[in-house]
Amino acid sequence: MPISSAVDSRFFSDNLYPFDFEEFSTYRKDRFVESKAFVEKRFGPLDRYALYGAVLYADDLQNPDDQDRDDFLLQRMPQLHASGVPTRLHPALGNLVGSFDADYTRFAALDAGSDVFGDTLFVDPVTGEARPAIVDGSFADVGIDAIPDGQERDSQGRVVRQDGTVLLSSDGGKTFRLKKQAGSKALSAAVRVSDTELLLFGEAGVSRMDL
Repeated sequence: MPISSAVDSRFFSDNLYPFDFEEFSTYRKDRFVESKAFVEKRFGPLDRYALYGAVLYADDLQNPDDQDRDDFLLQRMPQLHASGVPTRLHPALGNLVGSFDADYTRFAALDAGSDVFGDTLFVDPVTGEARPAIVDGSFADVGIDAIPDGQERDSQGRVVRQDGTVLLSSDGGKTFRLKKQAGSKALSAAVRVSDTELLLFGEAGVSRMDL
């Protein structure tokens, strides 16, 4: 059986292209554009066994370009799979059958964490604890399948909420400043009313924000 292979790739050099050109408008609703390349080989009687290898890459379309996660987003490079369908092992073993199914995935970012973040410290807005962004030479970002937990960070290591709000603190979580991706909103005060909630006073009046 010959080796099967395929490449399906999509990349944007500028994250605004889907909004600037009508022919790319189908990608406007996508946070990521995914590419995949794989090779597969089946062998053995009736092709009972298979080996599969792939590289999966996701291009982050967040705007602006300098705040997307391309540098440190975890990619599957490579993803390997081996399998064998159930087969009788040996006549001496009666009806005993055996099969196998194994996967290996190496999650890797394009750049080393130290190249992206250097000596950056993250400040927990609740505890005020400062901790390194880099652990064992790596930045622990999530992949595209992760469930958002409100702690996603931009390329500068700042916490970015799902509505685009950036939560900044320069004094260990005692005071806060909000910043929108497309502008700023002035705050006169931010008072912590619980371990999970802030009371905000500013241009927009009084509001509450979950930490």
